[in-house]
Amino acid sequence: MKHGKHHINHYHSSFNQANYLYEKKRVLTSASPEFDTHGNVVHVMGWMLDISERKYHEKKQSERIEEEKAEARFASLAQAAPMGMYLLKPDGHPIYLNDAYFNIVGMNKEQYAKSEDCLGGFWADRIHPDDKSMVKEAWKLVSEQGIPFEMEYRVNKAWRAYDNATGTEMTGPTWLQGTAFAIRDDTGAVVTIQGFVTEISMKKFSERLLAERLEEALETKRQADRFIE
Repeated sequence: MKHGKHHINHYHSSFNQANYLYEKKRVLTSASPEFDTHGNVVHVMGWMLDISERKYHEKKQSERIEEEKAEARFASLAQAAPMGMYLLKPDGHPIYLNDAYFNIVGMNKEQYAKSEDCLGGFWADRIHPDDKSMVKEAWKLVSEQGIPFEMEYRVNKAWRAYDNATGTEMTGPTWLQGTAFAIRDDTGAVVTIQGFVTEISMKKFSERLLAERLEEALETKRQADRFIE
């Protein structure tokens, strides 16, 4: 106001608003000086307008638009993908799940739509009890801090395969390899989580079978050594 110019400012207040959905008050102000006959500023007239609610809704609208754009891009990519692909909100609520995802976790769209699981965090109940803590911790890091993860874990779905060469049936838990990373908005806040899952049950079964045969071979050698002694 030193030079007698008219100013309009837009700023944040420093106190929280308990009665609003938003945390900080946003204020639009205007100030205009009045001069004496010598050109000196004698007082300033101005006004203040609380625009907190407007800014809050503008932010929410922007988030919805970004979410819709992300969903459209993701759906286009995921529609024919062979691996399971998902787009979730940070609270676990699904935005998009492709067909391969349902097949891999052992649930069809009709079952999903009828269940209460579709209200958010539905996938947590699909995780094997022994791996649930590990997966939840990784999810917390990616949803709250944007730290991506890649891990192997089991889901509550039986796995079976038939070996044509030996004529035997192979069974075990369904193993997945999962990757997830955060999508942020312009402010750096996590708005969605994008992820991929691939079934690796055969790989894990082969690893277990190899370990068992190696242990059997070692045990046979130990018994032979004891016999020689």
